[in-house]
Amino acid sequence: MRVTTPIADMDITIARLHVQDGALVMENSESDAMPTRAVMGPRDVRMIFRSLLRPSVIWFGLKSLAVAPKEDPSSTAATGVDHPTPNPW
Repeated sequence: MRVTTPIADMDITIARLHVQDGALVMENSESDAMPTRAVMGPRDVRMIFRSLLRPSVIWFGLKSLAVAPKEDPSSTAATGVDHPTPNPW
């Protein structure tokens, strides 16, 4: 997964997804450049599920399951964005 913010542009590998204290918690792999933890509340999870029901998202998911080519890290990068730190790692 590629995460782009005003201060960083980095690849993150989702290593663990679990429920903790009433929230969905995503933690990245220890081999990633920066330890990352995303905490999603019930409202966030509902929004994700609503988005998953869109035909374009369903089609993308089905294509992802059917064909699993090795991803080029640059293919997930934001294109055409003048980022202050264009992948400092």
